[in-house]
Amino acid sequence: VFCRLVDQALFYLVSWARKVHFFKELSVDDQMKLLECCWSELLLLDVIYKQMGCTPSRDVVMLTDHRISVEMIEQIGIPTTSIDQFFELIRKLHSLQLDINEYSCLKFIKMVFLDIPGLSNQEKVEQSRGEVSAALLDYCNACNANNDKVGQLLLLLSEVKEISVALENYLYDQVKLGNTGESNLLIEILHSNRS
Repeated sequence: VFCRLVDQALFYLVSWARKVHFFKELSVDDQMKLLECCWSELLLLDVIYKQMGCTPSRDVVMLTDHRISVEMIEQIGIPTTSIDQFFELIRKLHSLQLDINEYSCLKFIKMVFLDIPGLSNQEKVEQSRGEVSAALLDYCNACNANNDKVGQLLLLLSEVKEISVALENYLYDQVKLGNTGESNLLIEILHSNRS
C-alpha cells in the first residue's frame, strides 16, 4: 500500500514539475536528470507541507489524503528514527510559520541547487537558482520580523535530505524484495538512481 501511495505521489510531482515555467524550457533529458536526483526530497517536502494543513496527529497524511498511522509505518519497516525526524521537522517548520510561498520556493530550491553533471542547459538552471534565491529572500524580508528565516529554512533542507535518503533505501529494498506491486514509476526512478 505504501509503495503504491508513493508511486501515485510521483505522478503528482511530475505534474507539478511540468507546470514550472523554467522546467518546461529544459530538454526532457535534463528534466529527468533533475527529478531523478531530488524526487524523494520533493515528495517529502510535499508530505511535510500537507501535514501542516491537517489537525496535528501521529498519522501521516499522504498527498492522496490517505492516512497512515505511525504504527503501520513502523510495521512496514521504516526506521523509527526517520519517523521521529519527520515529525520534529514538521514541528520546526510550524514554529517558523512556513507558508505556501516559502514552501514553493523550498521545493524549487531542492530541484535547481544540485550540481548535476551532463545537463545540456546548465545556464538556465543556474539562472533559475539566482532568481529563486532572490525571490525567497525578498519575500521573507518583506513578510517576516525574523531576519534569519531564510537561513533557518535552508538549514532544515539538510534534514529533509537525511530523511529522504532513509526513505529511498527503504523503497529500494522493497523493490528488491518484490513488494512494490505495480508501482511502475517508483520502480523506474529507483532503478535509475541506483544504476
